[in-house]
Amino acid sequence: MSPGASSQPGCRCYQILRFARLASAAALALGWSTLAAAETSQPCQQCHKQTHVVTAKHKLLTCEMCHSNIEGDKHQAAMDELPPEEMCGNCHPRVGASLKAGPHKQAVCETCHGTIHASFARTDNKACASCHKEEWRSLQLGIHGQLWSKGQPAPLCAHCHAGHNPPPPRLHPLVIVRDDQGRPVLDSGGPANSARTCDGCHDVAWIGSHGYHGKLGVEGPHPLEPSCFLCHIQGASNVDRLTEIASGRAPWSETAALSATGLVKREGDTWLWQKGAFLPDGAAFPRSLVIQAPGNRECGFCHGLVYQGQAALPWSLLNFTSRPPERYGPDSQTARSGVIFSEQRIRDSTLNIPAKETLDRPWDVHIQRRITCDNCHVAPNHPSYAFAVPQKNAQHLLFEPRRLDLGEYLKRPDHRLAPGYVRGMDQGPLHAIATEMRKCEGCHSVTKQHAFLPRPERHLSALECESCHAPRQYAPAEEEVDWTLSPERPRTSYRGVELGSGGKAPIVTGFEPVLLPRKKPNGETKLAPFNLITSWYWVSEENGVRRRVPADAVRRALFAGESYHPDLIKVLDRNGDSQLTGDELELDAPERVAAVAARLSSIGVSNPQIEGEVEAVAIHHGIAPARMAIRACETCHNPRSRVTRGLVLSPRSPPGSSVKLVANSEATLASKLVRERNGDLLLEPIDERQGVYVFGNSHSKAIDIIGILSLAGATLVAIVHGGLRYRATQRRKKAPAKPRWTPI
Repeated sequence: MSPGASSQPGCRCYQILRFARLASAAALALGWSTLAAAETSQPCQQCHKQTHVVTAKHKLLTCEMCHSNIEGDKHQAAMDELPPEEMCGNCHPRVGASLKAGPHKQAVCETCHGTIHASFARTDNKACASCHKEEWRSLQLGIHGQLWSKGQPAPLCAHCHAGHNPPPPRLHPLVIVRDDQGRPVLDSGGPANSARTCDGCHDVAWIGSHGYHGKLGVEGPHPLEPSCFLCHIQGASNVDRLTEIASGRAPWSETAALSATGLVKREGDTWLWQKGAFLPDGAAFPRSLVIQAPGNRECGFCHGLVYQGQAALPWSLLNFTSRPPERYGPDSQTARSGVIFSEQRIRDSTLNIPAKETLDRPWDVHIQRRITCDNCHVAPNHPSYAFAVPQKNAQHLLFEPRRLDLGEYLKRPDHRLAPGYVRGMDQGPLHAIATEMRKCEGCHSVTKQHAFLPRPERHLSALECESCHAPRQYAPAEEEVDWTLSPERPRTSYRGVELGSGGKAPIVTGFEPVLLPRKKPNGETKLAPFNLITSWYWVSEENGVRRRVPADAVRRALFAGESYHPDLIKVLDRNGDSQLTGDELELDAPERVAAVAARLSSIGVSNPQIEGEVEAVAIHHGIAPARMAIRACETCHNPRSRVTRGLVLSPRSPPGSSVKLVANSEATLASKLVRERNGDLLLEPIDERQGVYVFGNSHSKAIDIIGILSLAGATLVAIVHGGLRYRATQRRKKAPAKPRWTPI
């Protein structure tokens, strides 16, 4: 130390601190803990006058017991360098080691406990809620959370998830992963089979016959046919599963779904089971194989883009040409109707949307309000929902208390998840509640909330809620699927997006769904929003019967090896590079259609023609908050009403092609197709002939005739009445005037 240093207050404090350390050691040896803490902390108080310890137990500690790296008077850097776990680790060494080995290894002591100088507290439910928001919400709704919020005795989170390395709650028995022969995979080394693994405790055969996911009409694993592992194992990897299917290693696809659990590891083209992740009897450690109820993430594997990230939604997730398979399947709500399942506000995304800063709404308000898929798409025999309405032989009851036992439900959970309508599949007999998903009226008091409308009962009887609450989609959706020149992978175009040129980002304009009558399973018909997708195929016609030309026949006609046939290149090639790319694959002229038809005729296809099929895809998601729903009367009640507004089906329909509307159980497509001179194909959806009359827009011949006759009659009556008055006036003028009084 320099000669003049002793005169500095900091150095003098440090000298006193060194003496205090000796004094505290002696005091602790004699059991005088309070005196030791007071003596050692006294020199620190000369500078840190406002720093106090708020807990009784920690008041017994000296400053240096936590701040053990303080060696000089200028110690700000030392305090910053010492992490909290090391300060606390001086007294709690086992806790630090346990914390680093568990799921909370990214947290520090202060994350849950705060600091002993301000708001230190033992871990309670509020500390856990700062990170586990969804679990906190569930706890608040449950009996434990209700008691705890009222200050009454109730179990805390730590009572079930005890310790700094909490194991998951053991509500599910240990699972022995088995292969397709029922043998433990640790013994056989073969691929896992979820059906054989789960069978026994669950009636897998019954579940398979009471669900839609396993009825795709294919043999073996399919990208859109999930397994028990994919939906019910926490952190299951759909990426690895799809990779195995695409690589021709489908039997290993269920094993690949477990890649994130640590039970199995990829070695080249094979998967090796990790013995250290299993118990001696072959059961997986509960921490590795966590069983869960399917959530939005799992449903999103096939049914649409579920974005749960904190970063801004990137365009790459909507780039359908290179879409990541783990996000959504090829038959998803996102691709087919422009729906994104996310609580993020549209203005916070990275999408290039005009006037995006005004879109202060989430992609889906129900996701923002923490509604999950299974809240609406319920299992028909779930004890919380099944037979909630009295059965036919108990109509005298207001509530049906007889429900399925929980054990029976877990044995045979019905996987026909209240879909309403499953495209192309026979639903079979269902429970009454499973005929369609939960209605809006099941949660919302629609009559009360729409009291501002004139004649609200009339509006609610004619319109589905989505008609006003899903006024516009702000993501691209399929518009055309063209199989005419691409028999294996069709060319797909999207509505609601303008692709940029020269490296510019695409402009997402969005689109306004068309309103069509939707027939519900109960026979009720209302207007609902739809996206229309037109698919173009080659068909053959023989004896008045049309049949679709098989894909292999189209390929034989169009290709010579791996390239298009020279006869086609000669007609379709526009830039002279002997290849067909981009708009060269569009059949937008009669001679181009004739060239392809000639190739099909050369292999024996009878009278080849192009036919288009228009499919209506209902929009049930992407709901906007009430403040952004349609409220203006003139939106519908004017000559350009949204109700009767058409939708472009194809900007360049093939010349000479025919189009048919594919009816399904949801949309009534009794509409009119209009082909414009520029090749645009339009659909004019609604008119008064379908029983929809819109004031200010619709016209009825009968009403028009009655109105014209009424007007003509009123005009005639006025003319006759006026003529009679005029005639009477003229007569009075010609008659001699009578005296106003008689003389006496």
